[in-house]
Amino acid sequence: MDINIREIIDQLAAVTKDDYSLAFKLLGFIIYIAQEGNETLLSGSMISPRTYYRWFERVEKAGLKNLLMDAKLQQAISEYVGESLGGIPIEERQTKVSEIISQSLVVNQ
Repeated sequence: MDINIREIIDQLAAVTKDDYSLAFKLLGFIIYIAQEGNETLLSGSMISPRTYYRWFERVEKAGLKNLLMDAKLQQAISEYVGESLGGIPIEERQTKVSEIISQSLVVNQ
């Protein structure tokens, strides 16, 4: 079963009462934590700890908690961001990120 970004957004929207704006914020939250870790967010310098825990709970309810700590996702994001440094072609990186997200979701369902 192949899961794409739209399906992830739909899963996030389902736990936010179809608030797609918040679903996109939550996807950014997942990607940020996967790449940078959660220490900066927990410090309160970017978002309040209350917001962090509220968003974390929604990601967890959507069944996507595993993406927050996924090392393969971290690597794929790093490669994706590395395009300007001569990384792999953008299409290949987009496919790789989607595949890793799909695999992570299937494993935890």
